[in-house]
Amino acid sequence: MGLQNPFKPGLPADPEFFGDRESQLRTFSEYLGYAISSNPNHMAVMGEAGIGKSSLLRKCDDIARGRGCISVRRELDVTVNSISSLIIFMLEALRTDGSSNLPVKMRAKTKVSGFFTSYKVGLSAFGFGGSLEKQQAPQIAFQDAFYKELIHIWGGIEQNVPAVVFLLDEAEHLRAIEGGWSFLRSVFTRVGEQGGRYMLVVSGRLGLFAGIKEKFSPIERFLVPVDLKPMSADEVKEVLEKPLLSFSRKITKDGVERVSELSAGHPYVAQVFGFYLFEDGATKIDANTVQKVLPRVGARLSGQLFKDRFDSASNAEKRVLLSMAETHSPVSPKDVSKRTGMSAKDTPQIVSRLVGKGCLRKVERGRYVLFNPMFGDYVMGRMSK
Repeated sequence: MGLQNPFKPGLPADPEFFGDRESQLRTFSEYLGYAISSNPNHMAVMGEAGIGKSSLLRKCDDIARGRGCISVRRELDVTVNSISSLIIFMLEALRTDGSSNLPVKMRAKTKVSGFFTSYKVGLSAFGFGGSLEKQQAPQIAFQDAFYKELIHIWGGIEQNVPAVVFLLDEAEHLRAIEGGWSFLRSVFTRVGEQGGRYMLVVSGRLGLFAGIKEKFSPIERFLVPVDLKPMSADEVKEVLEKPLLSFSRKITKDGVERVSELSAGHPYVAQVFGFYLFEDGATKIDANTVQKVLPRVGARLSGQLFKDRFDSASNAEKRVLLSMAETHSPVSPKDVSKRTGMSAKDTPQIVSRLVGKGCLRKVERGRYVLFNPMFGDYVMGRMSK
C-alpha cells in the first residue's frame, strides 16, 4: 500500500498541515478571547472559491477546541431555507457536538456531555404547540425562542465551558432566508448582552453581504469582514513544506517559486501541485519536478476549475478573457477596450462581472489579471476551437 498523500485538493486542509493565514488566525484568536471574556465579537470570512475559507474554518475549529470551547462547524445548504429550519439546524448541531464531540481536555467533560445528552431540540423547547416548520409565527417570536434556548443552554454549561463557537460555511445560503442576517444579528447581540459567551463565524464568497448592506447596515458591523487574498510566496512555501517534510521530502527554493508563480497563490491550485508532486515520489523536489507534473496538474484544473469559469462567461466576456490571456501584464478596462475594440463604456462592467465569476482578480488600483496564469492557456485553447 502506498503512502497516504497529505495533500487533499478540494477538502479543508488538515489543521496539522495548515500553513498560512497568520493574520486571519490572529484575528480569530483575538476575537475568541473576547468571547471568553464575555465581550463577543463575530466574523465573516470572505473570498473567492477555493481560496481556503473552509480550511481556515477547520483550523479555527481546532484552535477553539484547543482552548476547551465547544466548537460547532457545519456547512449550510439549500435545506436551510427558513428561520425555523435555521434554528433547528444550529441547535441540533450544538446538541450533537455537545454530547459526543467535545475537546479531550475539557473541564468536567462528562457533566457537559450529560447536559447535552438530556437536552431535547423539539416542540417543547419553543412552546409553539405544533410543528415548528409549519408555524407562520412572526420573526420576533422566533427571535425570542432562539434567544431563550441559547441562554438556557449557556446556563447549563457556563461553569465548565469557556465559550461556544458556531462556524458556518457556505453562508451564501442565508440569502435565501428572508431576514436571516438581521435575525442572527438580533439574537446573538441580545445573547451577548445577557452574558452568553457565544461566537459566530460565517464564511462565504466575496460580496456575501451584497444586496443587504443598505437595508441592514448593522450587519457588517456585527460580522466583521475578514477577506482572504491569494497566498504570498512565503505562505505557498509553508503550505508545501509542512506536509512534505512530514514524509522526509524537501522542496527547493526554485521549486517553491515555480509553484507560487503557476498557482498565483491560489490555495486550491497549490494543493493540486502538492498532490501530484507527492505522487511523483521524488524526495528532492525542484523546478524540473514541478515542470514534470505540470501536464497532470493542468488536466485536473481544466476538468473543473477552469471549465466552470470559462463556461460561465458570456461571449463578450470570453472576448475579454482572450485579450487578457494574450498578455502577461495587469491591464485596465481601458486597455481591454483598446485591445478588443469593445466600447469603453461597457468594458468596466464586463471586467467587474468577470471578477465576480472568479475569472479575474484585481491586483492594484484599476488593473486586473486572470485569476491564474494557466487559465490563459486554457482560454486560448477553447477559443481556438
